[in-house]
Amino acid sequence: MDKLEQAQRRHAYWRKRIHNEDRQQGLVPSAPRYRVIRRFQTAEKIFDIGCGVTLSDLGSNFRAFLNAEPPYVELVTDGTPLREPRDRPPPPAPPKPRAAVELVDDEDVVTAWRKTLALMTERCDGNRGLAEDLLMADVRGRDLYKRAVATACAKEAQRVGHSVSPTSLGL
Repeated sequence: MDKLEQAQRRHAYWRKRIHNEDRQQGLVPSAPRYRVIRRFQTAEKIFDIGCGVTLSDLGSNFRAFLNAEPPYVELVTDGTPLREPRDRPPPPAPPKPRAAVELVDDEDVVTAWRKTLALMTERCDGNRGLAEDLLMADVRGRDLYKRAVATACAKEAQRVGHSVSPTSLGL
């Protein structure tokens, strides 16, 4: 006998017993309740451990919940109060579209790079890292950076008299 048959037999037994007790007290029998013993989610609700759930809450795949190993739910036979499930939080807002890469033309390549980086930083709401990432992902922006670094290093090396690292230039 599989778990589904056992659950159905227990359910039938308790339904009959509750029905007889309710008939004696003049009450209407209620739907069987299950207690969540392993957290799960549906499209609308989050069922934490200790929440009450009915077969209609489980949906069309309730057999999977009853036969799962380890089980998700257990039949509640006593009158223990059960918590209610929580609503799922709303989905997050879609991300803002990325700024389009735009290069600034200038006679000096280093000035063009600095103006381009300043423009992209402004378009990325002050996020310089994102602006650099967008420029480096674009072929034209990457080429402009390489030319600016090469030009700035050559000028500085000529001024100082020895080779210069690009990191010391602040580009």
